[in-house]
Amino acid sequence: MPYRVALYSHDTMGLGHMRRNLLLAQALRHSRLQAVVLMIAGAREASLVTSTAAVDCVALPSLRKDGGGQYHPRHLAVSLKELLALRARTAGAALEAFAPDVLIVDTVP
Repeated sequence: MPYRVALYSHDTMGLGHMRRNLLLAQALRHSRLQAVVLMIAGAREASLVTSTAAVDCVALPSLRKDGGGQYHPRHLAVSLKELLALRARTAGAALEAFAPDVLIVDTVP
């Protein structure tokens, strides 16, 4: 059975986290492991760029960070608490179904 790797990035500002995870995913796919990789990302654009890397992606409902550093739902008209719960349930369901051997989380450097 192939080695399974899940990569998570929250991506609330810019696409730097997703870009790093995509580079890591490509390296894992082309390594001796030939890993099967699933990205879980907070940027909806992630699903557009992962197709060329032979990587699938689950895009979470997006957040935005305001000038004061506070998080808000980017598009959905729900409370922050509801959006965070939706993101957690979505990511949790994806991880449970994919059953990765390892989960790599990209946080703020």
